[in-house]
Amino acid sequence: MDLPTSHPAFAAHFTDAIYEDNSLETAPFGSDEGADLLQEWGERREELTRASRLTDVLGFDAGDLEELLGRLDGINQLDEVGSVRSAGFVLLRLVGHLDTPDREIVLRCLDFEITTTSDPGWLSQDARDELVPPLHQQREDLLSWENPAQ
Repeated sequence: MDLPTSHPAFAAHFTDAIYEDNSLETAPFGSDEGADLLQEWGERREELTRASRLTDVLGFDAGDLEELLGRLDGINQLDEVGSVRSAGFVLLRLVGHLDTPDREIVLRCLDFEITTTSDPGWLSQDARDELVPPLHQQREDLLSWENPAQ
């Protein structure tokens, strides 16, 4: 699958190969959920603006998102949290913008994924070595991201 063209601001800042990877589970668009979100919104790109939020991309209402964030307690939420993370990167890739509250939510999801995926109780060291570094990369890149003025 070819990924939709990146917004110039996204392309300039998010330069690691993981942002073009559609096969690694912890890459923004590598999971089934992340790939589906990017494909869907890539086809509906004109509906997204700088005012678009995670809830718009996910089709959630704010209560659904708050409920998910309130029950982060183990591997059962990894797919849902990964979808939230991917939605943030969909906005960044297609619009070149992610507002501050949504950025904080995506960072919270990344922290949860890093902590949970690093747990030696359920993943082999080889799996952790493959899955955790891309999450750290996304976290670092998101922390250093500044929305361009426009």
